Amino acid sequence: GFGVRVGYSATSPMTWQAIGDIRDITFPTFEPDEVDKTVHGTLPFKRFMRGLIDVGEMTIEVLPDLSSGSTHRALRNLQIAGTTVWWRVEVPENREMTQYVAFEFQGWVKGWSLSTPIDDVQTLRIGVRFDGTSFVMYAPGASAL
Repeated sequence: GFGVRVGYSATSPMTWQAIGDIRDITFPTFEPDEVDKTVHGTLPFKRFMRGLIDVGEMTIEVLPDLSSGSTHRALRNLQIAGTTVWWRVEVPENREMTQYVAFEFQGWVKGWSLSTPIDDVQTLRIGVRFDGTSFVMYAPGASAL
């Protein structure tokens, strides 16, 4: 969506590094396992309960900046190192983009894939895999990115 902001922080307290030139973002999904708790009896129905929740991968597509010291190159270094960092995604709450609903979680860079088609714009797809104990959604407020 138009106006979405994404950043990460490898420091404490958090100092957000904004990721620029975002074209598209796929937000993590929340998919719980199904645990079969069916018992022998007279009913012909299986029963299930919710199990552990798999937080899916977040993907970010950007117009790449591969210059030395760029955020996009820093993300490649995080991928190589396997470092878990804090992530913040801000989604505009209103058309004026004065208020944002923010989400924060920890994750590591799983994918860093550069595409250089001959007849289109270069793109970089960054995959982020959840690796934390919480996924927080904040009330609308000003941007921290």
